[in-house]
Amino acid sequence: MDARKTVRGASRRPTILIDTNVAAYAHDRDAGSKREVAADLLNTRWDEAILSTQVLVEFARR
Repeated sequence: MDARKTVRGASRRPTILIDTNVAAYAHDRDAGSKREVAADLLNTRWDEAILSTQVLVEFARR
């Protein structure tokens, strides 16, 4: 079975789970090159991204 197929057979891109650190680096203006990499990842792959409730809570507590 192709991992990119949904139950109904429509083609779908694989999803990525965003880690708390990626979200934090993308938000931190002092993170330098880490910010650039994280922001680029989020900007180019946002349509495939998943933010879990745990990640959102951890990000909010930083």
